[in-house]
Amino acid sequence: MTFSTRSFRQRGFTLIEIMLVVAIIGILSTLAIPAFQRMSARARKAELYNVLGKIELNFRNNYQSTGVYGAEIDSAFNPPGPAGPSALWDPNLRGWTGFPFPPEGGLHLRYKYTISSSPSGGTGKMLTLEVDGAFVGIPDWKYVRTFTDGVEPVGPVETPVSL
Repeated sequence: MTFSTRSFRQRGFTLIEIMLVVAIIGILSTLAIPAFQRMSARARKAELYNVLGKIELNFRNNYQSTGVYGAEIDSAFNPPGPAGPSALWDPNLRGWTGFPFPPEGGLHLRYKYTISSSPSGGTGKMLTLEVDGAFVGIPDWKYVRTFTDGVEPVGPVETPVSL
């Protein structure tokens, strides 16, 4: 076959076809990425309620048994470093030794508690549970819940997260 008789039909995609595929991928990603971010935030909230529920249960049981939350302490943040999907619970940190649970898997948020004298005075104690981490669009998210003498507040103080 000579050069002059050979077919000049080329194989491949035209510029229009490639641009169409890129446009379709762009449209799909604008729909999928926000949905993924909302699901990630919901997963973090689920972790929060799961882990914090276990911590609260531990202190409520202790309070019902002994009448106090425990000795005054300001625990270390657990996990100790920045939280992320692979941050692990350290049971040996200050205040966490002997807790009846380690959360399973990697954690996205960090947890801390403080037991101090009740602001109303007397022999009462106040338990403050703190959680911090990051949500989509909220890099410094915080959740604080305080219990005074076995009574929990009306609602937690929380950085709002729209899910």
